[in-house]
Amino acid sequence: MPEVARKVVEAFFGAGVNAKYDEQHAIGRRYARHDEVGTPYCLTVDTQTLQDETVTIRYRDDRRQERIKIADAVDTVRKALTETP
Repeated sequence: MPEVARKVVEAFFGAGVNAKYDEQHAIGRRYARHDEVGTPYCLTVDTQTLQDETVTIRYRDDRRQERIKIADAVDTVRKALTETP
């Protein structure tokens, strides 16, 4: 589902929020790699995304995950970034 993922990344860039698109390796390895470099939030596009237009957001610090609407993704990350101490 790279087409959907690229549209999500483009929405972040369009809103002035830095983002990185990554499709290498399994999701666990991606999370580990991004944890290592300090990426605070990861969004995952999966088969459920095609059904209900949601993505999984993973919070690095507590490894919590939740489903959010694609349309709310930029605002959710912006809010989380401003609330981070």
